[in-house]
Amino acid sequence: MAYEKLLNEIPLTDGAGAFLAAESERLRHDSVWARGTSLEGYAIQVLRATKLWQQAGAYYVRIHGMNRQHRIPLEREFDEHDGPDTRYLVLLDQNYPVGTCRLFPVAADAVEIGRVVVLETYRGRGLGKLLIREAEKWIAELGYSRVILESRDVAVSFYEKLGYIVTGDPVQGETFLCVPMEKRLG
Repeated sequence: MAYEKLLNEIPLTDGAGAFLAAESERLRHDSVWARGTSLEGYAIQVLRATKLWQQAGAYYVRIHGMNRQHRIPLEREFDEHDGPDTRYLVLLDQNYPVGTCRLFPVAADAVEIGRVVVLETYRGRGLGKLLIREAEKWIAELGYSRVILESRDVAVSFYEKLGYIVTGDPVQGETFLCVPMEKRLG
């Protein structure tokens, strides 16, 4: 790979060398998915990220999926809902974070699912559906009966297929047009 050649031919500081090595590994890893493989034969692990080091996986996916791809500034991507009461799910492919969402309580009976992100090279393989199903399972285990979310307008049909209903008019956010949706569990 080009990065490996650079690592061998150009004198780099330790930090730059480590970055290029990590980027080379990321590109190698992503190239498998860019060829259009499915999830069949892959063991995607669902992690309930309760420790800070696990939550770093959620932040990684959000930075790559939202900040890098959509140019959303970090101060908008990470907001008041990223706090001590927030729970995160992270999807891992061989310990590599590839998807995430966050859950936070909004009422005595309701939790909001937000920041649902799957890395671009992993999209279209059912990981979004897996994230939502696992989030609903966790929410039900915590004793909540309703799930609320704000869907991007382009994803409304995705959530409708999972049993969510539109509960209000679309609202223009800072980056996306969002549609309020809800689902009763159980």
